[in-house]
Amino acid sequence: MRGVPGRFFFLVFATGFLFSASLTCWAGWSPARLLNDVSETATKGGEIWPAIDGGFHAVYANTKPSWQVVYKRYKDGILSPRQIIRNGFVPNPNLCQAGNGDVHLVWEDWDDGLQIGWAVSKNRGTSFLPWQEITNTGDTKWPLIVPYGPPDSPTVIMSFWQAKEKNLYWRVYDGTSWGPLMNMNQNADNEYEVFGMCRSLQDGSVYRSYGTKIGGVLSVCYRRFNGSYWEPQVVVASPGFFCRHDIAVNTTGHVLVMWEQDERIWTRIYTPGVGWGPIERITNESSGFGGVTAVPGTADFYLVYRRGDPGASQIYGRRWQGGVWQSEELVSVGMPAGFVVDADVCAGPDGTLYASWEYWGSGEPQQWFSVREGNPLPDAVVRGYVRDQYGQGIPNASVGSGAYVTVSTAGGYYSLGVPSGVRSFTASKTGYVGQTLENVVVPAGGTINLDFTITAIPVSAPSGFAAMPSNKLVRLTWTNPSESWFQGTIVRCKTDGYPTGPTDGVLVCDKQNVPESSDSFVHTGLTNGVTYYYAAFAYDWDRHYSAPALAYAVPVNATCSFVKSLPDGWLVDMYSRVVSADFASTDGCIYVQDPDGTSGLRVATTQTGFSPGDVVNVSGKISSRFFSGYRSERVITEATITRIRSGSPPKPVAMKCNSVGGGPAGPMVPGVRNGIGLNNIGLLVRIAGKVTYKSGSYIYVDDGSSVENLYGLYTPVRGVMVKCPGTPSVNVGDIVGVTGVVEGSIPSSPDWTTNRAFIQMRDWSDLVRF
Repeated sequence: MRGVPGRFFFLVFATGFLFSASLTCWAGWSPARLLNDVSETATKGGEIWPAIDGGFHAVYANTKPSWQVVYKRYKDGILSPRQIIRNGFVPNPNLCQAGNGDVHLVWEDWDDGLQIGWAVSKNRGTSFLPWQEITNTGDTKWPLIVPYGPPDSPTVIMSFWQAKEKNLYWRVYDGTSWGPLMNMNQNADNEYEVFGMCRSLQDGSVYRSYGTKIGGVLSVCYRRFNGSYWEPQVVVASPGFFCRHDIAVNTTGHVLVMWEQDERIWTRIYTPGVGWGPIERITNESSGFGGVTAVPGTADFYLVYRRGDPGASQIYGRRWQGGVWQSEELVSVGMPAGFVVDADVCAGPDGTLYASWEYWGSGEPQQWFSVREGNPLPDAVVRGYVRDQYGQGIPNASVGSGAYVTVSTAGGYYSLGVPSGVRSFTASKTGYVGQTLENVVVPAGGTINLDFTITAIPVSAPSGFAAMPSNKLVRLTWTNPSESWFQGTIVRCKTDGYPTGPTDGVLVCDKQNVPESSDSFVHTGLTNGVTYYYAAFAYDWDRHYSAPALAYAVPVNATCSFVKSLPDGWLVDMYSRVVSADFASTDGCIYVQDPDGTSGLRVATTQTGFSPGDVVNVSGKISSRFFSGYRSERVITEATITRIRSGSPPKPVAMKCNSVGGGPAGPMVPGVRNGIGLNNIGLLVRIAGKVTYKSGSYIYVDDGSSVENLYGLYTPVRGVMVKCPGTPSVNVGDIVGVTGVVEGSIPSSPDWTTNRAFIQMRDWSDLVRF
């Protein structure tokens, strides 16, 4: 893990604390200790590496009174005296120990043209050969160095970011000399995203993580060096801006990538033969400056990070064990909260963990560390398969005995090192009923086979599954189940009855998502008038399927009357409908109707510029408009309206006053009070009659039908209520003709729960005095 570029500043946090100098054996992390000498008042950029023979190697930059690269060795609870490797402006050092025991240090050497400086110890850190410059590009930043190859190999790989080109470079040292300096030809966007590099504990290959823009979006990526070349880029996630990432690969080949995004720690894990797991947010409050390591001899990872208010933080850690993240642990034991950055972590051959970080509690940066002792070394192997009740091998299952835990790989295979003796073993995984085998005799130096059967717990079926028909398509929507082990949903289809299982019928879609998420799919290329039967099956990571959720639909070229009959919230399309009225600027709507004038419908929109006769396509969500707490008329909301062409204005349907509105048309389409005939709410109509009442911009018109209406609360009037564009010039007793759109309108009266007869005129030409 590497810190923030250019972090050469000084803050003051006055505090003090006591610590123990003893690092005997602790149940958790030991009390923190100062890594640099007390005489070194300002140090930065500390990095640690596990020593082959126990303990760790450390490097940091002493910054006062002048800059120095400083090396130290920790073993058996004792810190060695410091060795000064290089004087000068030498920030951002890094180190590793090769398989043959050589210790390598690298740093940015600003006093030598901003090149990479390097020094090597051939006696495991006791002394170092004179330092050398190993680059010639200039503008070198953030050098990283890790071993490559078999456990005893002398080979190391150094990589850095060339700031001017924004490219990654690399060079190989074979134990004797450096090979040529090579350009990886890999753009890395900026110096906040060039930190991660590790040796795989599985096969000795090297992984290099970085950030680069893909389609303009900053993405977390890595490439693997296989001994001959860097393999193609692997995209882990595309979060946009992120920083301070790291990468580790464990003995089973799992790849863990972590990064900081929005001041939170995020991770994603790749399982060989299975693929990428979900992106996981590890922290829920201000946090960052993390590092990760794989733990030798196990399938575990360990993650450290700063958490808390930036000025009052501490270092915490979490172990990935048995396929899940374990509880958080305090790493900076015994230290008061303060300004802390640059957490680093490594693991020794026996599983002992070492963590370091930079602490500003004294007013200047200091390097601190803590230790978490490992467990007795395994001397036997237990291996076998984890299967479900159907005999299917289950990857990513946890198999463990006490502190010794591993994770099954593709096909359910696992191999676990444990101390010999009589032991119990448990196989488990979220979404399964686990199995425990007691009193298993494990001989010293031996290998035994042990198979497990764990029982899958099915996820629930998708809920709210709906099939919404339109012209030659069906829109499918559903809500995924809440079980944490849910992975995705498949939908299958037939035309002669419902699919009977997850392999029956035609596959419509297969969509992965998160628990309790809403999902959808549009099934296109269908035939109008044919019934399509759908079954949706949720599944877990191992493809165990739920019971089906069922729905059917008949695609149709929808008319206004068809759309009005659909449930609230359904997505709809209507093609080549005719605009009958434009009230967008006054009432936030237009009205459209079928070309044959049989039905009309309100469309909510503030889009202006439509004229009666325009032919339009409309897409949106069918809903209900409510008045006084009751459903009054159907309306398309969230509408997209596309004008196809202009046309002749539609002709109104002439009718008697007692036919205005009509009766209900099913449970979703209300009529008017005492309505007779076909429902015509939303349609352009024409009536004629006597003005029976006038108030403001409203008149009431009746043709002798004695239509019941209401003005105010206690003044009943007779006639169809007509909304005019303003104050009308007609008077009570005048005989008039009225053209307009029938709208839903429910009076605010406890005696009314349905619509009255109501027409809205479009302009003054819709009112004629006879």
